[in-house]
Amino acid sequence: MKQEIPKTIFGIEVSGAIERALAEQNPKNKIPEGENSTQSKIINFNDYWRIEGVDYNQKTGIYELSKELIPSATQEELAQLSKLSRENGGFYAGDARLHYAIFKAIKQAENTEIRDFVREKLRSSYPNTLTRVRYQPSGNDEVIHNYKQKDESSFTGRVIGPDREINEEDKECLEILLGAKDIKEIKEVSGFINGTRTHIWRLNSIPKNLDERVVRFIAYSDWLSLYCYRDPSDQNPAFGVREVL
Repeated sequence: MKQEIPKTIFGIEVSGAIERALAEQNPKNKIPEGENSTQSKIINFNDYWRIEGVDYNQKTGIYELSKELIPSATQEELAQLSKLSRENGGFYAGDARLHYAIFKAIKQAENTEIRDFVREKLRSSYPNTLTRVRYQPSGNDEVIHNYKQKDESSFTGRVIGPDREINEEDKECLEILLGAKDIKEIKEVSGFINGTRTHIWRLNSIPKNLDERVVRFIAYSDWLSLYCYRDPSDQNPAFGVREVL
């Protein structure tokens, strides 16, 4: 009498089990550290989108993007509002790195609905962020992410330079501003989000005194700009985001 082999044992599929076990033991088959382990996926809810596969701050997570912007505020006010909102599980403003990570995930998912929302807001509202640049009169500049939040962090490097379309000479600068330095990838993300080239605007020469500026994303029909020269006292709305823990 022929005995049938069960399809599952303790909920584990028998077919291919040996191959899967070998693959897990072989380092060549593991996902290298820092690479995407999750495909980007976007789910549409009534008041927000849930975005899976967001590569931010050296880990892959799930974030939600509100369909309503946070009302206009200075960066100082926005930092205070965001801190309170985060403590209560609400939407808050992100730093420039999180903005880019979300833009990248939107491109990977090829979701045009959320893309069109982001594009329209970039062109009409010039959204604020919680990234600040401190242009120094000597030495390297300082980039502060998540300004006045519990997870505030800072990086040093040269941000000062010419206003231009981004190129290979901007890799180190973009890495501390966006958490990314692959120029080709950044251009592709920008191309999907705004359908244009990417420029960087910043202080062009070393200041005599410390000069603090806010990083924002500003878009028009012919370019998207990483604008690192906004006055901290300027008021603008911001994208509302929150991490799904």
